[in-house]
Amino acid sequence: MIARLQQQLEPWLHRLSRPRRFYHGGRWCEHGSRSLFAEQVIGRDHCQYICLDLNHLPSSKRADALKYQVANFSPWPNANYQVAWRQGYAQLWFWPGSIDSGSVVARHAEPVFWQPPPTDGLYLYRCAEGFDLQHWQQGRLRASQWYGSQPDRARQQWFARSQGLTLNDVLESQQPVVQPQPWSSVRVNPLQGMVQKPAGLLRWVAFLFVLIASVQLAALVQWNWQAASYERHHQELEQQLSEVLEQRARARTTSAHHQRLFPLLDGIDPLQVHFLVTDRLASAADFEIVNWSRQGLQAEVTIQTSNDSTLDMVNALRGEGVRDVQAQPGPRAGQYRLEIELLPPLPWPEGLSREG
Repeated sequence: MIARLQQQLEPWLHRLSRPRRFYHGGRWCEHGSRSLFAEQVIGRDHCQYICLDLNHLPSSKRADALKYQVANFSPWPNANYQVAWRQGYAQLWFWPGSIDSGSVVARHAEPVFWQPPPTDGLYLYRCAEGFDLQHWQQGRLRASQWYGSQPDRARQQWFARSQGLTLNDVLESQQPVVQPQPWSSVRVNPLQGMVQKPAGLLRWVAFLFVLIASVQLAALVQWNWQAASYERHHQELEQQLSEVLEQRARARTTSAHHQRLFPLLDGIDPLQVHFLVTDRLASAADFEIVNWSRQGLQAEVTIQTSNDSTLDMVNALRGEGVRDVQAQPGPRAGQYRLEIELLPPLPWPEGLSREG
């Protein structure tokens, strides 16, 4: 959605911009790139290039030192120049001031629109007029030499040796990748452009209006899309929650039925448990059952007996079908409470059977 909106705004931004004027071969034409301000591009055939190392100077003094260097190296008395800084190195192009035409915000050398190569080395590029042999080192243009015709092997070897390099194979010329905007280090600051060309303020106001409107419209579209997405997600969650609650209610109902049916499905005969406990207790002492209860595999029996040895009771009840027995005195004298954990299958006491 946002990408489509940007595509729709591009024609408006294109109308606000203007083509850069390009001077090469002794004539003016359009460069092919556009800018919001009046800018010129000077062809490589009219430029001289030098890379200066100014790392030994403080940053605040490099601009003044650069002016003296331009006056020192330029063959023209009133030269214009452009510098692209790279970590204390001044990548400097200069050209005669006589070829400038009109009042502009910025003038660029043709090579600053070329995409820098990915690796260091020698490169031979085709310019709008002639050829440019370049030496790139650590991301900066260390040296550049322009030729009116494609340089032969001897010229290429001379350039390579001047850079301390060895030329193994003759370089083939290649078309540079021309970018729509110059290198970031030489782009015109919008505030600088408005100060130098107040007449362009209206253009910038229109541009900012379109930009703000586009941002607001894009945000509105995105918010509406997000709101619709959240609403759909909320409805899906409500439906899923309803299904979960319904399943939980069914599970609780099923669990309640299972709990009611569990005593009937555990395979334990209540009469069998009663006979098993009373038969084994009879071997320890005479007794009388005061209270009897069972829940699943847990049976609790309270007896009245004259035998005060709980150990005898525990030992009497232990055996097949019983996992654990605990005995402790009851609430009254002579009473004892027995907690019995059953372990199916339970044996039938001697002389009894399920069929009997």
